[in-house]
Amino acid sequence: MVPAISTIICTYNRAQSLSQTLASMAEMIIPTGMQWELIVIDNNSTDSTRYVVEQFIATSPLPLKYVFEPHPGLSYARNAGIQHSQGSVIAFTDDDVRVEKDWLANLNAAFQNFDCIAIGGRIYPVWPGPMPSWFQERGPFATPKAIVYFDLGDTVCVPSSHPYGANMAFRREAFAKYGEFRVDLGRVASALMGGEDIEFFERLRRSGESVLYIPDVVVYHPVTNDRMEKRYFESWCFNASRSSVRFEGLPERAIYYFGVPRFYFRNLLENLALYLLTLDSDRRFYYKLQIYSVAGRIVETRRLTKSPATKH
Repeated sequence: MVPAISTIICTYNRAQSLSQTLASMAEMIIPTGMQWELIVIDNNSTDSTRYVVEQFIATSPLPLKYVFEPHPGLSYARNAGIQHSQGSVIAFTDDDVRVEKDWLANLNAAFQNFDCIAIGGRIYPVWPGPMPSWFQERGPFATPKAIVYFDLGDTVCVPSSHPYGANMAFRREAFAKYGEFRVDLGRVASALMGGEDIEFFERLRRSGESVLYIPDVVVYHPVTNDRMEKRYFESWCFNASRSSVRFEGLPERAIYYFGVPRFYFRNLLENLALYLLTLDSDRRFYYKLQIYSVAGRIVETRRLTKSPATKH
């Protein structure tokens, strides 16, 4: 029987956290008669990932399949998951989350009850301790969203921002109609390039497709200790901006100096001046992150304008 849902977990060298994610999935309450499959895409891991998956295949009730994808990159892994899946709905989550026991049941119900091509579920961050004092969730100096968090309230709605890859699902037709994830976006090993999920949701939005936020489709995403350090946010901002340039394209009608839009240099100098003149440490860090963001745009724009295949 063709499964209703194919759940895909892409993983790279996270055998320990993957084991915990699979354990939480083994505890899910599956509606009677519901067919589903779980596919782990091993993206060229060098740790014990394969052994962990094979142990779950042998000892757990999970309808689990292991696929090795040698080409490094999260988008390659996600696309491999699509190609190896059979479900009419394809769901994605991360290799370090914990899912609610009714995660799959609520996801299945959402696609039965709503005429939409994709959904995004709620993502709660799980901090290992108190949030850093410099981390600002809200306000004009809010820290950029390097921490995975998606909560738009308790009501089903059209999301005001695109869902995230840690908790997203699509009808199979979405990939048949609009292609797969762009392989020039997405993480490769530990590099913090991303944006492949956001770009695909943007494709759906521009095509007029319906995407919904479903609040009772819930996962918990851990905030690891390294993500509580300032240098992680600096790297994230730099690489998120590089990703943005890749899927937005080069600015049009801009004056370019050395292959870079002139206004990027102005933005860089403005934020540098604010950083140097601001005494409040939290605000200084905010402006420092803006500097990293603009620097990422400059680097990626320069790379694209130097490419013979790229024109502006």
